Amino acid sequence: MWYTCPSNCRLQDESKVYIVPSSFIPRTLSIQHAPQASVVRLSPVNGGIPNQNSRAREWLQVLLRESLVDLKYITSRQRVQVLYEGASRQFMVSNIFAASVIAEEISEDMERLSLSSTPRVWIASWKTIVELVPNEESSIQSEETLVPEATDPYASFGGLTQQITQVRDLLELPLARPELFRHLGLRPPRGILLHGPPGTGKTHLARAIASAIRASVVVVNGPELSSAYHGETEARLRGVFSDARSKSPCIVVLDEVDALVPMREDGGSEVEKRVVSTLLTLLDGMDQNDHERVIVVGTTNRPNAIDPALRRPGRFDREIEIAAEDPPQHIDVGIEIVRWACSWLSERRAAFAIRRWTADHSHDVAASDLVLTLADLEASLPSVRPSAMRSIFVETPRVRYADIGGQADVIQNKMILARACACESGVNFVAVKGPELLNKYVGESERAVRETFRKARAAAPSILFFDEVDALASTREDGTSHEGVLTSLLNEMDGVQELVGVTVIGATNRPHILDPALMRPSRLDRLLFVGPPDQEGREEILRIRMKSMQVDPNVDISEIARLTNGCSGAEVVSLCQEAALLTMKADMNAPYVAQQAFVTAATSMKRQITPSMLAEFKRGETSLRA
Repeated sequence: MWYTCPSNCRLQDESKVYIVPSSFIPRTLSIQHAPQASVVRLSPVNGGIPNQNSRAREWLQVLLRESLVDLKYITSRQRVQVLYEGASRQFMVSNIFAASVIAEEISEDMERLSLSSTPRVWIASWKTIVELVPNEESSIQSEETLVPEATDPYASFGGLTQQITQVRDLLELPLARPELFRHLGLRPPRGILLHGPPGTGKTHLARAIASAIRASVVVVNGPELSSAYHGETEARLRGVFSDARSKSPCIVVLDEVDALVPMREDGGSEVEKRVVSTLLTLLDGMDQNDHERVIVVGTTNRPNAIDPALRRPGRFDREIEIAAEDPPQHIDVGIEIVRWACSWLSERRAAFAIRRWTADHSHDVAASDLVLTLADLEASLPSVRPSAMRSIFVETPRVRYADIGGQADVIQNKMILARACACESGVNFVAVKGPELLNKYVGESERAVRETFRKARAAAPSILFFDEVDALASTREDGTSHEGVLTSLLNEMDGVQELVGVTVIGATNRPHILDPALMRPSRLDRLLFVGPPDQEGREEILRIRMKSMQVDPNVDISEIARLTNGCSGAEVVSLCQEAALLTMKADMNAPYVAQQAFVTAATSMKRQITPSMLAEFKRGETSLRA
């Protein structure tokens, strides 16, 4: 058999000759024998590309490779369109490299010999590497009408960057490209649990996820499925999942899921137990049909109230805390408030702006003349309670250090001092009375302690004040202490989870019965004795109290303070109240409280602090400091 060779072909002994059918010379390679593409480089037609080595760039390359694999056959200068961050993006294939050098050389030779204008065809596979390169041809413009860029669903969030990244990694890929998981032999996640204080954006985030990936969303409030009729609650729950499967891809948002599936160990009704079992069965059967892409997103502000069987892997695969933002995150939130003006705080500040304008202008008000200022925002802040504090929030009293007399050494009696600390520092104040955390049921007292510290962390920076702390932390040697509660208290103060941004203050009038473990460094490591005021302190208390009273201008404060020797600060304040009542009894029209009324009240007052009590306090202080 003879083979023809071009006359200008210079062959040597080391030359390699490839024999191809003559029918291939005037035409391109057959599509059945198209070479495998090893590397495909794409450049953007519209929009830029993310930074090198960023998560966004990796995600975009995954989407582009998925599109190329779906097409299978690709050519140079082919355009690929993908949905990225809620907008349609176009990319053009700029370069394609073969999987082997031989195939590359054959393809180039056939391209030069071919008389056809048909471009070369390549095969894209899972092994194809996708690279993004800048568009060097600035003159290239899209010949098609581009899809208008949609608003980014996540643009309305501020301060939740980390949580949004976690949610997108868990939900977007399984719903948009489930075949990736099947190809790698993985099971897509069935659900996630978003938990945090009310008003932090849990439900809003779940809706944004569905909007970002163009998926359907079914929002169900836990209580609305409940029914008094036997089996109807379970039927409604099955109907929700059936509706979600018909709308695949779909996200089922179970709002307030703790009301739907409470813990079965807490002695709930048979209906609640059946509902929990039904939901578990539905979650376990979600991956039986690969074409039904449904993911469940549960939201709650009480994650510990949910049945533990629902929180294991394979059901709610991941739990993400949507906590109250810290001050740096508040900057992001504030930017979104200014941009969208959609939060309750914005509504309040808008109301202040309207009120200010109408007060200054009695004529008709034009909407275009209204301007929201920083002063309006600052005026609305006091009326807004932090979401993390709504269940335990104690409004910080307007008590300042100047209102406390007789405790100059300590400031640098207990309850009011703690309140003044919170007011002066401008942080949240959480007051807890020791006995109110105690519960007769096993484990409930310890859970109340953990929940109190959790809420204090969520509201950080904050002051956590335990009044009558001896009820929780009495010494374990006398056998009357609640050891489990004390252990929980000690663990929360310096356990594995660091207590950041929370200052703990305890108050007691029985320091000698406190457990020594509570007083060691890193717990309650500062001991302040708030004793009865001295002569100068009592005079200061009387001056502060008399500022809000109508008293005789010639009243002798020093004489009254001398008569109250041995009285506590509360008794000195009560003295002023008693003097005012005596004046009212004597003359309802008296212009002021006279000196004699104060003297009478002081001489008749009973001292509750005895010398023996002071000696006991001194001994307790000495033992705790030892």
